[in-house]
Amino acid sequence: MEKHKGSFLVRGGHAETLDGEWEPGRMVVIEFESIEPEKSWVNSSEYAEPRRNKHLVAKVRTIVVEGFKC
Repeated sequence: MEKHKGSFLVRGGHAETLDGEWEPGRMVVIEFESIEPEKSWVNSSEYAEPRRNKHLVAKVRTIVVEGFKC
C-alpha cells in the first residue's frame, strides 16, 4: 500500500451505528492521493493474495469516496 502512497486513517476500533441498519464489525479507512492509486493498489500483484485471503475470512465491502478531507 505504501508503494501506492496509501495510509491508514482508521484501522479497527469501536464502531457504533447511530442511524440506519448497518452494524459494521470492523472498519478500515485508507487515504490515497486520488482514486487511480487506490485502484492500482487493489489490483496489484502484491495485494492479490492478501485480497483473496481477506474474502475467505470476512464479509467485505469496499467503496471509493472522492473528496474526503480530514
